[in-house]
Amino acid sequence: MKFISRWLLALALLCAPIGAFAAATPNSFVTAQTPRAYKVNIVNASGIVTLAAVTNYLTLAQGGTNGTIINGVLCTSNDTATHNLVLGVIRSSTLYPLGVFAVAAGSTTSLAQVTPFSVPGIPGLPLDPDGNPYLILESSDALSVGVLTTAVTAALAISCTTNGADY
Repeated sequence: MKFISRWLLALALLCAPIGAFAAATPNSFVTAQTPRAYKVNIVNASGIVTLAAVTNYLTLAQGGTNGTIINGVLCTSNDTATHNLVLGVIRSSTLYPLGVFAVAAGSTTSLAQVTPFSVPGIPGLPLDPDGNPYLILESSDALSVGVLTTAVTAALAISCTTNGADY
């Protein structure tokens, strides 16, 4: 009986420090939680912008409470004229342009398209492990788009969509 008691006491003393060093810690790795597909249409007399002011930009995606990841942007046009789109982030009433992209003339029966996030669309965007560019938006950020200077033809539109997720 003394042998078993001594053995249990020795085991208890050996295991006591392990519990102190192996305390549970919360997992801090955060993954995207809520998939999002944001969309906007630029029609005649809407979204006409300049690089000098933040007025008239249309919000393509708004950063979620814990941030948002944008994995891609696709813009299509059925307008018969070519247009330049400005893509940028607006934070605290300040525009941070990411780039200007030409959307070629389409037609009422076919669409012209541009993918600004394609490599090398916006130099400097980080790449995921598969080599695809992405953009992180903070909660106060708005990914915004507008047509530079010239209005979209009446009854036609430029449509932009994104895919991403909120954290």
